[in-house]
Amino acid sequence: MTKSFIKFLSLLSFLMIVLSCNEEPKTIVYDTDPKLLSKDFVPWWNYYNRHIHLSNEFIALDTAKHKMTKDAFLKELTTGEYIPIRLMTTDTIESFQLYKLTQDASNDIKRVIKQECEKQYEHFKKEGTAIPLFNFKDLNGTVYTNENTKGKYVVLKCWYIACLVCNQEIPALNEMLKKYKDRKDILFVSLAWDSSDSLKEFLKHTVFNYAVVPNQQTFTEKELKAGQYPAHFIINKEGIIKKEVNKEKELEIALKKEIGY
Repeated sequence: MTKSFIKFLSLLSFLMIVLSCNEEPKTIVYDTDPKLLSKDFVPWWNYYNRHIHLSNEFIALDTAKHKMTKDAFLKELTTGEYIPIRLMTTDTIESFQLYKLTQDASNDIKRVIKQECEKQYEHFKKEGTAIPLFNFKDLNGTVYTNENTKGKYVVLKCWYIACLVCNQEIPALNEMLKKYKDRKDILFVSLAWDSSDSLKEFLKHTVFNYAVVPNQQTFTEKELKAGQYPAHFIINKEGIIKKEVNKEKELEIALKKEIGY
């Protein structure tokens, strides 16, 4: 083997290492036909709810399959001109690509994706910010403040009795709590709009294992700026918002990533 050939092999190996560090996800194929999907609202909505979870960690790609930041990806989606499509890849992290909607795409899709992603973008921008000052007293008289919860994770649920979805997820939340029952460094607190009397009556026939704090509409609306209910916040031990989501399943995934169990 000549010295020149050995140098060639060394150079080739170096180039392969450099390229592999910068390569995009190993895309196999779209998991659906985006042009067909974008023509009918109902199939798209079912697909979006089943497969697109923008609160999770994912690889974000532009229309040319080049990586982009999550911030830029969500911001593009707020225009209502794109939908996210899941890619079938060999990566362990999910990959979503922007798909530019054509003129014959459903106007309902354009309207709803804009609304959905404006909400997701607001959630994303709260990550890394400090939770506002609070002083809560639950129905049992326990007080929670920024100071006495330092060193603990705080999981907040914002809700109200008349919210059907808020009530439907309670059994699943109770099951989730069982996984963390031995963790003394996690507090599960719910902030309800309703009065103490209304909540006490509600809890006579509904088991809810979170601490329940009454009369919190102003705080959830004005301070936390929760625009959709239920709203769930994960606050770390330093009082920093790590995640805001609206679905119990998304909360469970985010908790596993942030806290583990």
